Amino acid sequence: MRDPGNDLQTAYNLGNASGSYDYGFTNQVVGPSDTNDYYSFTLSNSSNFSINLSGLGADADLQLLDAFGTVIQSSSRAGTATDSISTNLSAGTYYARVYPYSSTDISYNINFAGSGVGIDPGDTFGTALDLGEFGSNDSRYQNDFVGSSDQYDYYKFSVSEGGNYKVQIDNLTADADLTLYSSNQVFLGSSVNSGTTPDAITSNLAPDTYYARVSSFLGTNNTNYTVSVAAV
Repeated sequence: MRDPGNDLQTAYNLGNASGSYDYGFTNQVVGPSDTNDYYSFTLSNSSNFSINLSGLGADADLQLLDAFGTVIQSSSRAGTATDSISTNLSAGTYYARVYPYSSTDISYNINFAGSGVGIDPGDTFGTALDLGEFGSNDSRYQNDFVGSSDQYDYYKFSVSEGGNYKVQIDNLTADADLTLYSSNQVFLGSSVNSGTTPDAITSNLAPDTYYARVSSFLGTNNTNYTVSVAAV
C-alpha cells in the first residue's frame, strides 16, 4: 500500500463502511521521518466500531478523530502493548491517527472492524459501494445479500500499488456469481461456480479503479454472502 498521509487531507482512504465489515493492514511504519499515519473512513449508518494497533516494534499510539480532526478517543499503552479503541459511532467521516512515542522507526499492524445497520450496495456502476484504496498487504471483507428483490450489488475499489489481487465471495447460502470490471466498465473476468461454492477472481491489476459485481444466480436465488478484496 502507499504510505498513509501525514495529515487529514492525505489520509489513506478506507472507503465506505456499511453493515458488518473488517479490514486490516500489516507492516506499516511510523518514526522520525514519518511522524503520522492517517486513515479515513465513512460510516453509512451508526456502528459499533473498533480499531486495534498491534504487532508493534516499539511504542506507538492511536487516536480516533471526527471529520474536523477533533480527538474522540485515544489509546496510549506503554511499550509494545496493543492499543485499542472501541466505541459506537454515528454516520459520518472519521480518521484514525497512528503516531510514534519513541524516536525510532516503529512497525505496526492496524485493523478496523465494526457492525451496524448496512446500506444496500448500489445496483449500477454509478451507485457502487466504495471499498476504498488497496495496496500490498491490504484486505477487507463486507457482508451483504442478493436475491429476487435485489439481483445485483456493485462495489468499487482503487488500487494504489500494482500487483495480484483476489476478489472473492463466500459464506453463500445459495448460488451467486462474481464479475470484475475495469474503471471504464470493461469486463475483466468472472467466476460462476455452482451452488454455495465460493467464487473468486485473481488478477494482476495496475493502479486504477475497478468494479466487482455480485449477482444472484438467475436473479431468483436469495443468498447472504461475504465479499472480500485482498492483495495476494
